[in-house]
Amino acid sequence: MAAGDGETMVDDVIATLLLVIIATSRLAEGVVLIDGIPVAGMVMRGQLCCTPTGNPPGIGVPGATVKMSCDGDRTTARETKTDENGSYQMVTTENEAPFTQNSTPCQMTIPMPAPNCTLLPDSGMLIAAMGMDPLNIVNTPLGNVVSAVAQNYRYIAG
Repeated sequence: MAAGDGETMVDDVIATLLLVIIATSRLAEGVVLIDGIPVAGMVMRGQLCCTPTGNPPGIGVPGATVKMSCDGDRTTARETKTDENGSYQMVTTENEAPFTQNSTPCQMTIPMPAPNCTLLPDSGMLIAAMGMDPLNIVNTPLGNVVSAVAQNYRYIAG
């Protein structure tokens, strides 16, 4: 073995190890960018109120089913129930619907009737788009997370 061969072999091993680390890291998965900022997830929240439109302000409606869809309501990406104040929150990661199917904006749907509220319709659903205006990105230990809020429910008869 020549004098420089040991160094070359060590360099090759280090280069191979770096390649393996990069290939298996989150960098290889692709980075989701929102306004040029890499994003690891999204927190979507909202509130259902006992008003004729479901929009705040008003008394919250507890126990209502809330579904998130990011493909024009063909599938449900997440589902939850409103809490005692009518509020809800859903968390997704970059590998889930809001990021992989982002050609259609995510929206929240709330099937009617809603429990304990006679001001809301008896059938159909309320739909609200998830608003990110102003854009709110929070840096967490897991990476940047976007905060989105359900805005302006509209009624769809059914």
